Amino acid sequence: METILSEEILKQYQRLCQKADYLLEEQEFQTAIDCYKEALSLLPENNIWSCSSYAYTGIGEAYQSLNNYQQALHAFLNSYLDDQEFNPYILMNIGICYEEIGDHKRGLYFLKKAYDIDQEVFEGLDKYKNML
Repeated sequence: METILSEEILKQYQRLCQKADYLLEEQEFQTAIDCYKEALSLLPENNIWSCSSYAYTGIGEAYQSLNNYQQALHAFLNSYLDDQEFNPYILMNIGICYEEIGDHKRGLYFLKKAYDIDQEVFEGLDKYKNML
């Protein structure tokens, strides 16, 4: 039996994600990560929630800003697995993380996959765009 996400929980999740987004913009990266994780903790376990991808992406962005590419990769992969397999932004960030940790084969694979979907996602990221 599939669990249904209540409107109340979804609203709490969204509020926490908005707060985390603000913290991310203010460059309070660790606090933003904690806030996104709190939002994720509201979601019932044992189900895949497409909305969880949003928080995982935010966590990935925060870890990237801290140059913690291993943790960022983990977060972006969770986002990817939670129904975002064709999101070029997530694919690009997975590729960036793989590149930064030295796995160039996987990095190039995900960067190319993102580029094939939407070249505009690479705007301002010539370092990675030029690899293609």
